[in-house]
This record gives sequence, C-alpha cells and structure tokens, in this order.
Amino acid sequence: MKFNFFDKKYTNIIKHIILTAVLLYVCFFAITNISKIYSFIISVLSRTISLFSPLLIGIILAYLLNPFVTFYHHKVVLKLRKNKKPKNRLGATALAFISVITLFFIAGYAISWNVRTTNSFTNINDAILILDEFLKGFNNIAGQVQDVLSEYGILEQGEEVAGIVINTVSSVVQIIGNEIIAFMSKLGGYVVNIAISLVITFYLLMDKDKLLKEWNRFLKAVLSSSVINKIKGFWNEADKVFSGYIRGQLIDVMIMSVLISITLLIIGVDFAIIIGVISGFANLIPMVGSIVATIMAVFVALVGDNPMKAVYALICLIILQQIDGNIIVPKVVGTNVNLNPLMVLLAIFIGGSLFGILGMIVAVPITALGKHFYNQFIDSRIKKIEQTERQLKKEKQNSTKEKKPVNTAE
Repeated sequence: MKFNFFDKKYTNIIKHIILTAVLLYVCFFAITNISKIYSFIISVLSRTISLFSPLLIGIILAYLLNPFVTFYHHKVVLKLRKNKKPKNRLGATALAFISVITLFFIAGYAISWNVRTTNSFTNINDAILILDEFLKGFNNIAGQVQDVLSEYGILEQGEEVAGIVINTVSSVVQIIGNEIIAFMSKLGGYVVNIAISLVITFYLLMDKDKLLKEWNRFLKAVLSSSVINKIKGFWNEADKVFSGYIRGQLIDVMIMSVLISITLLIIGVDFAIIIGVISGFANLIPMVGSIVATIMAVFVALVGDNPMKAVYALICLIILQQIDGNIIVPKVVGTNVNLNPLMVLLAIFIGGSLFGILGMIVAVPITALGKHFYNQFIDSRIKKIEQTERQLKKEKQNSTKEKKPVNTAE
C-alpha cells in the first residue's frame, strides 16, 4: 500500500499532530512566563478601565440613582403635569441631582462645624488635613484608653486581650481613614473624569426609556429570543439582589450616620459627626463594621472630660445597632441577601484580602448572587432527576401491565 501524503485520512492526522504540538508549546510558554502574562493582562485591563472609567462610573451612578429619579418622576413630575407623560425624565433627573448635591453640602457643613467646635482643631479648614489629624489623634486616643482602663483596674486580668482589641480597632480605623484620604486626594486629579461621569449619569437617567428601547432592538438584531430571555432573566435576578442590597445599604448609611451623630452630640462626645459618618459607612461592612464603629466611639468618649460618657455612648450605640439590625435593615435592604453569618465572614475576609475595603463592601452581594444561582441550579437538577424517576416508574408500571397474562374463557 502506497503512502499518499494528500490522502484525507493522513491529512487529518497531520493536522491533529500539528495542533497538539502548538497547544503544548503554548501551554509550556504560558507556564514558564506566567508572571509576565499576568502583568500584561493586568496592565491591559487597567488601561482599559482607566480609558472607560467615566462611562463605567456614569453607569454605576445612574443605576444607584434610578430609584430616586423614578420616585420624583411618578410622585412630582407626573402630578404637576396632571399625568401627562413628558418626552423624557429631565425634571425628575434634575430634582434627584439637586437632592444629592444638597445632602453632600449639608454633610460637609455639619462635619466642618463639628471640627471647628472641637478645641484642638479650630484652625484646620481642609477636609483632608482634618481627617489626617483625626487619625493621628486616634492613635494617641488608643494609648490613652489603655491608661484609663489600667487606672480603673479593668486591665488587671486581661491586659493582653484588651491590648489586642485596642490595637485591632485602631488599625481598622487607620485603614478606613487612609482609604478615605487617598480617595479624596485623588479627586482633584480626576476632576475632568468626574465631570464627564456626572454628565453621562444625567443623560442616562434622563433618556432611560429611549436607551432601553434601543438596547432591546440591538439584542433582537444579533441574538435569538431564547438567549435574550436568558440574559434578561439573569439581569432581573442580579438586579433583585444588588439593587435591594447596595441601594438599601446606602440608605442605611445615611440613616445611621444621622442617628449616631445626633446621639453622640447629645451625649457630648468630641468629633460626634465625624464618628457618626465613619460609623455609618462602616455599616457597609456587615457585622465587623458596626462593632468597630461602636468601639471607636467609646474610645473617643473614654478619654474625654467625663469617662461616663463612654458608658452612655456604648449603651446608646448598642440600642441603635439593634434598631438598625431588626427594623431599619429589613425595611430598606429587605431579605434579598440571605446568608448565614459564617458565609458573610468568609466573603468579607476573601473580598478584603483581594480588593481591600471595596472588596469587603461588594463581597456580600456577590456571594449572595452566587448562592442564588447555585440554589437555582441545584433545584433545577433535582427537579429533572425527580421527573426522570417518575417517568421511569411510569414506564415500568406500563410494561408490567403489558406483560400480565390475560385469562381467556375456554
């Protein structure tokens, strides 16, 4: 039998050999240069994200602000226009932007007033310097707390444990504060990007209906109906988890910041509004944030003119945290994130290890979304198995009936 190089059988064998050799070479190259490939991918992703950051930020802000625009659209604009639908949501979007800017202005003014009324910080006007000085002062406060506790004989039996707790809280406060300072320091360098993001946010919110209509037309042009339905189903489930959690948590931050600030002001704790704002944002990190915020407020109160303020602050903050956990959070966040405490802690630990404070904040909703789809997958598999078993059982019964002998009269 002569060997024919152009025979289809041998040609396919040669193609497979060459393809296998190429794949092996690519795998070997990837393994030996894994660090360079990883650095290259990270560099490309970083540049891509940096290039499209105004658009990404605009989309995220539009997603977060959409419920407020919808509220103004239905409750204010349509009523003023006597239910006559406008061409777009310009009025509602403008009202939402004015509301957010007003909230930021009030918060900034309140923090500035609180700092100016604190004796040791009367000459600092810059927000970044205020936070920096507060963090430096908090290190001294942590040391003073140990001295005060030693003076009252509280540390005699558990000095090492108390020292670990104090140092841990101090470190967490430093991390959160440094993250805020770094963010605020970078704002000046991203003024143009922020302005572009806000403009994009405004137009996305204003023309939401038109943009969604065009998006649906695009999907119909390039994808089949079944794929479109799967995409919409995935988005609806993801939106249910993320919108319920993230928007609810942001509302919870505002409510708890105000309640804690007012409570500490009434008690007479220094830096009451700053502590209230940090405590409110710390609530974005489930379980851990509320504990750290409470201990931080007690520390600051403990080294003041009256150590009993620390007791009052502790009692009031525990009560506020209970109100938050049992009344406020179920109302504004809902039950879309149904995770047990162990899973929450693991998600926070992994998210924080990989992506810092941002990772700790988004770890819980991402984990909840993963759990939701996991449960859907398991439920669908069990349903299919049960259907198969019922079908096999039915076929077995039918076959038994067919094999049963029929008695005939002689």
